[in-house]
Amino acid sequence: MFRFSFLLVCIAVIGGICLPANASTVQKVRFAQTGIVMVWDETGSLQSGAEVNLGAQSPVSPADYIGAHFLEPIEAAYTGDNQMTIKVASNAPILVMANASAPLTDVRVEVVYVEHNASLKGQQSTVTNRIVAGSPEEIFRTESKTARTKGSAESQALTLQISWSGEAAPAITISALDQ
Repeated sequence: MFRFSFLLVCIAVIGGICLPANASTVQKVRFAQTGIVMVWDETGSLQSGAEVNLGAQSPVSPADYIGAHFLEPIEAAYTGDNQMTIKVASNAPILVMANASAPLTDVRVEVVYVEHNASLKGQQSTVTNRIVAGSPEEIFRTESKTARTKGSAESQALTLQISWSGEAAPAITISALDQ
């Protein structure tokens, strides 16, 4: 009995030396979310992911198929509109790369509209003088995510117009960068 009483007294004394009962430990947990980019093209189709590829458009017009079964030569390649307009929203900075199957010159990226919940930190427009065929080239970059305030992805989007001079459209890759 004496041992048990002594043990209780020791626990009470040691307990008085230890931290008070109202002390607490605070832990902060931060969930890492990978960067995601969402892209809408002129047709309204949506693509999303860490990287979005907008494939090169075909430099062939419907008129080029007329008489195709006769193997008639095509006099000149149809170059199309030589521009595309896309909307981009991301929870991370974005990087736009272009890769061409034929040399391109005067590749321009211009921010033509910033939605009401979006922000742009970085350049408003860029010009790349020349893109060599088969060599991906950076043509645009933002310094932060596109969202300024909470809202839908469409309200946080930047509208980019990409134009070029050349025979065929470039393959565009839009990536979310790690922060």
